[in-house]
Amino acid sequence: MLAALGGYNDEAKLTECVGQRIVSLVLVDELNGGDGALVLTLDSGRVFEISDKARSCCESRYLNCDDDLSSLVGQVFTDMNVEHVADIEDGYGCHETAFLRIHSQFDSVTIETHNEHNGYYGGIIVAVTEAASVDPVVPPVPLAAADEDDDVLMWRKV
Repeated sequence: MLAALGGYNDEAKLTECVGQRIVSLVLVDELNGGDGALVLTLDSGRVFEISDKARSCCESRYLNCDDDLSSLVGQVFTDMNVEHVADIEDGYGCHETAFLRIHSQFDSVTIETHNEHNGYYGGIIVAVTEAASVDPVVPPVPLAAADEDDDVLMWRKV
């Protein structure tokens, strides 16, 4: 299923990582130009940013997740897939949604990717980009939250 993500990306590199343990799985709203990205860190030290790369202009893109992403930490990564669903027409134009699912040997989580636009800037392209690697023995260590009201963590390489 990984190859079904499409577009210009490193899905082949992520396919090589099937069978590795998930060390960290976090949503970071500030990545991908403010549209958000899912950051997957594996026990090999490889880090992947998964995000919607279809931005052109005049749209609102964002990620949302109601699942507990930490539930996959320590489990073996097995697959990832994207399911596109029917668009919703609203007063502004169009609201597109796709479901990104990260699977482990026991469980999965679903992240919603949204694109609200006026009807001319449609499309969702979920892309996988390999980021800088971290030490494969020691997982990334959170420095601190940006402030008390913000749950976005800064990471340091150890």
